[in-house]
Amino acid sequence: IQVRSLLSKTDTSSDDISTFIPNPLFESMPKTSSIFNLSTTARNCAELYKSGRRISGVYTIDPDGSGAFNVYCDQTKANGGWTVIQKRMDGSVDFNRTWNEYKHGFGNLVGEFWLGLDKINRLTRNKTKNKLRVDLGVTTGKTVHPEYDWFGIGNETAKYRLYIGNITNATVSSDSLGPHRNLVFGTWDREPVDCAQRSGRGWWYGDGIKCAVFSNLNGIYPLCEPKPRWQITLISIWSSTFLLYVMLKLRSRNCAELYKSGRRISGVYTIDPDGSGAFNVYCDQTTANGGWTVIQKRMDGSVDFNRTWNEYKHGFGNLVGEFWLGLDKINRLTRNKTKNKLRVDLGITTGKTVHPEYDWFGIGNETAKYRLYIGNITSKLT
Repeated sequence: IQVRSLLSKTDTSSDDISTFIPNPLFESMPKTSSIFNLSTTARNCAELYKSGRRISGVYTIDPDGSGAFNVYCDQTKANGGWTVIQKRMDGSVDFNRTWNEYKHGFGNLVGEFWLGLDKINRLTRNKTKNKLRVDLGVTTGKTVHPEYDWFGIGNETAKYRLYIGNITNATVSSDSLGPHRNLVFGTWDREPVDCAQRSGRGWWYGDGIKCAVFSNLNGIYPLCEPKPRWQITLISIWSSTFLLYVMLKLRSRNCAELYKSGRRISGVYTIDPDGSGAFNVYCDQTTANGGWTVIQKRMDGSVDFNRTWNEYKHGFGNLVGEFWLGLDKINRLTRNKTKNKLRVDLGITTGKTVHPEYDWFGIGNETAKYRLYIGNITSKLT
């Protein structure tokens, strides 16, 4: 169930998009973020994209048959199919971590995270079959996105040595990642210790006396002024691919405003409908021209909906799986009833959907027992 507001107003304040999500990176998470995406044995996000999984979100993959794990797939940027291996946007996650943490991964797949060197190695063993893309967000909201024609890293024995091809586009004036070619990874508790301690955070420094720090996208993230020029990084792979991406975020009143401001990737965003406090929502930016704020999603029965009044009031579940957004939040989203549309997507076992839409929608507050107000149906059930 999703709501699209017809209002349009944005500001440029940033906020954290990961605080609401109850599942950290390595808790058991739903296998997909789409209402019809079933469990697959895809090797990467590119295979999922080619099989018709076109919604960005958390999926389960198994690159080499040695065990499945969750990744975030960007299925809209640059023709989709990108497996995101690192994302930074607001400094909410500390990247000053140990060797083992960089090995296994940390953070939250719908917020800031590092996927893990072991997983990246498994994704990129056939180096020439992967592309690397690094999206760098500028404080003005613009991005540059160098791409490399092939990419891979070695295993732990090889100290996760970096192998990278040539830059293939001219969106940046210089190549600051290329000089790290063939260098080994280091953290503050593993050689080269001095480099990691001086530069901050794990990166490909090399194992010589001289530290190579032409770039460090895991480096110290200033939380005070002046802000760095590059505020967001997102690293991703497109197999056969790979993507590094840093995203800035606007605080808007709803997903429709985010869509109109250029946020066309479906996923978790922070909104504030009425100025009384921000919260996280899942925005569907691809269905029916985008801009839909999803208020309920069910797909596999993994979340129990037999809940108390307070749970329905505040919400429950996981925004990248099954969830109920919460009556208080839905009330805040829909107080101006005539400025919202309601769409209900119903999935049939054959894989088809029906999707009735209503011309306006809203609910009352708790005092009114969240009374339902709804307009006329504007689409036919087929």
